[in-house]
Amino acid sequence: MRFSIYAGDKLIGSSDLEHHDDGMGIVFGKFVPTSEYESIRKDIRLASDAVGGTSNDPVDETKMQKYQTAIQKLKIVIKDAKHRVLPTAGVGLQDWEEEGGQGELYVEAILADRTSYPGAL
Repeated sequence: MRFSIYAGDKLIGSSDLEHHDDGMGIVFGKFVPTSEYESIRKDIRLASDAVGGTSNDPVDETKMQKYQTAIQKLKIVIKDAKHRVLPTAGVGLQDWEEEGGQGELYVEAILADRTSYPGAL
């Protein structure tokens, strides 16, 4: 099932949310951006910049805090094909397009109500 990702009233992309973790109550998948994504990309890139290129790099807490503040202000929501908002406790985007070899965009969400997700976890 294809889901639409919005920042406020802007359609910034879509995802099939093809993966899930039942124990954690999260769904995630590849993020396919629209042209509107470029208007918020710098804010999303803060998270990638904060964690660095490898898991051994120290986290830049200042950049991570800026990312968390920005993501809250963007009011990112996920909608299903019938334009219903998927109830979440939070939605995050990861932009790794500038990092060598990874070149991926991802979306992940913590479900507020697992029964609201198609094929409930």
